[in-house]
Amino acid sequence: MTADLLAEVCKDVAVEPPLESLTGEKLKLASAISSDEARLDVSARGFWQRGQRAFFDVKVFNPNAQRHLGQTLAQCYISNEKDKKRSYCERVLEVENGTFTPLIFNCFGGMGPECRQFYKRLCGLLAEKRDDKLSMVTSWVRTKISFALLRSCLTCVRGTRHRYYKCKFSEVDIERDLEETRVEPL
Repeated sequence: MTADLLAEVCKDVAVEPPLESLTGEKLKLASAISSDEARLDVSARGFWQRGQRAFFDVKVFNPNAQRHLGQTLAQCYISNEKDKKRSYCERVLEVENGTFTPLIFNCFGGMGPECRQFYKRLCGLLAEKRDDKLSMVTSWVRTKISFALLRSCLTCVRGTRHRYYKCKFSEVDIERDLEETRVEPL
């Protein structure tokens, strides 16, 4: 879903793009991913800066999991963001010359701080391109995210027969969608 939305406002969007192979570069962190088969979830050119490639990796976590007991929800988001950054950030910055943003969600629909910033910018770009109200686009995107998270949680519980749910977001009339679902813009 995120890749489809990015494709509307960015160039060169790729799902699970392979990272460049390391050719003698030494990564400082031992937890950094150095495999030649390393991939991130989505990349797009021109999201944060014009012409620069941005990489995004999505993680959905359960705040009630054993690992997160004794942590506040804010601490859970920060620790998951740090884990992703330890794994990929140095490699993306040094080898790919791009930016890295971890998109951290909890399974109940909440977003981490960097994820919120990402979707805030994405909604702004979509509203500008479509010439729609920012509040309308934001409500629509949040609703789509909620259903995507719900779908992923249900898939984990019961499995699936289909690999990927595809929707052409560029053809969706946001105003009509919100009107039909009776979702009020923020």
